[in-house]
Amino acid sequence: GWEWDDRSRAVVWRDAIGLYGNLEAILAQRLMLAREDGLMTMPLASTLPAAVDDVHALLDGRLDETRLARLVRAVALVRHGKETVPTATTDALPPDLSRVYALLKQVFSPWPVAEGLALLPPTDVLPRLRARDVAGAARSVARHLQAHQVPLRFTRPDPGWIVPPSTAQRMSAALLVPVQHHRALHGLVIRL
Repeated sequence: GWEWDDRSRAVVWRDAIGLYGNLEAILAQRLMLAREDGLMTMPLASTLPAAVDDVHALLDGRLDETRLARLVRAVALVRHGKETVPTATTDALPPDLSRVYALLKQVFSPWPVAEGLALLPPTDVLPRLRARDVAGAARSVARHLQAHQVPLRFTRPDPGWIVPPSTAQRMSAALLVPVQHHRALHGLVIRL
């Protein structure tokens, strides 16, 4: 498990890069540490996962970045209880929730993609996201999932995979956020 270490020099937060840049840097650090530790899923579980509607608001740029940055820094100092496995749900997702986000989230999750199948993102995905190439990152994740026999709901890239740079950075940041009802996200892109 992961524990707070007051002596750690692994802090990546820098005010100069803004909230989304910082969340993206934390995501990169978590992925690096997951690979170093030999983990099969991202260390992103939380006792307080976000509602999918809140992640949707983040993706759409409908959040106050300054207020959210202050909240993230404050919450980072709180010791929370043990992480829990969220229950499956059939709750409705926002109808216009990004399918590319749902696809990418499959490998940026603390939970297996399918029964007995835990996957980290391919090595090219995070560099593509940082270069704002969301479509390239999505193609890589789709190939990765298909190579592991995960039945996707689509056969070719969607035009919605091409997003403006500001949305691309928010998407990278959103991938760090643990979400409630992750199984509903599976259902958007995976034939269950």
